[in-house]
Amino acid sequence: MAKTALVVSGGGSKGAFAVGALQYMIEERHLEFDIVSGTSTGAVIATLLIAGELTLLDEIYSKITTKEVLKRNSLWAIVSRRVRSWYSTEPLEELIDRRLTQEIADKVLGSRKQMFLTTVCLQTGSIVYFQTGRPSGQSHEPASKVVRIKDRAHLVRAILASTNQPVLMPPVQVEPRHVAEYVDGGVREYAPIQIVVDNGATEIYAVVLSPEPTARKPKKGKSRKIEKILLRTIDLLSEEVGENDLRIRQRDNQFLRFLDMLKERMLQLCEFTPAEVNGLFEDDRNPVRGMRPVTLHLIRPRTELPTDGLEFDPKIMKRMMKMGREEAERVLGKQP
Repeated sequence: MAKTALVVSGGGSKGAFAVGALQYMIEERHLEFDIVSGTSTGAVIATLLIAGELTLLDEIYSKITTKEVLKRNSLWAIVSRRVRSWYSTEPLEELIDRRLTQEIADKVLGSRKQMFLTTVCLQTGSIVYFQTGRPSGQSHEPASKVVRIKDRAHLVRAILASTNQPVLMPPVQVEPRHVAEYVDGGVREYAPIQIVVDNGATEIYAVVLSPEPTARKPKKGKSRKIEKILLRTIDLLSEEVGENDLRIRQRDNQFLRFLDMLKERMLQLCEFTPAEVNGLFEDDRNPVRGMRPVTLHLIRPRTELPTDGLEFDPKIMKRMMKMGREEAERVLGKQP
């Protein structure tokens, strides 16, 4: 059965671009998604989308301010090791807890649509997907696992874990009685495409919150603040992880299409039956056995977005939302 998926990358306040793109996809193209996956800000967007809360998404990504998300820890607290991060995310936790009501959580937990929130476990280094909806298929990524979200409190902690960039923000214990700590999934998977493919997605709409590497503009002047240097470094590393995710998916598509062409040529030129040809490619040594090509619709900004991701300025976010809507329309075309 063909399935349609939405994938949203990480990017903090840049998520406003994704919300604008979604508004076009849903309001103008009337798209529906069987599977939704997200990393970091994409985890917030995925959760509210599954709940059908597009209006709340618009409100959050056009009105909240930085002080409602982050609070700077004092240098003394950092040096004395009273805290383990540059920022406290207590405001973000309060925001998520307040906005993600029991009613909204029940919609998410009761939906048959699959949702995957991407995190990385600090202790094991593995990708961990916190999931709701229909039971998931096995991931082809060996160093990953899927954990089912049990209730509203579990969902809140999973979202917070997916959003917290290491060093800048504290790791999160999603399971209170476990020692495992989780951080932003963008450390290993900026755009969680593979998990939706593993669960049967054949048409994927991916919203990536960074431009093509060639579209990056050099930053003017020296970066003198430690946090700015760190943030820029994390951005570059995350974007490189994202580009690898996209390249792998595009390469697999090309290889699978080549194999289909090879099968056709073998049937035309050799005295093999279709069953014999298919049998040759079902060998256990075939690295793409069981995989199939997917249609990937990639929506991303054409230039760097006007924020570092940690600045939540309503004016800038409204501008990014407009950019996202316009780019989705450009890529997908106007509704006939």
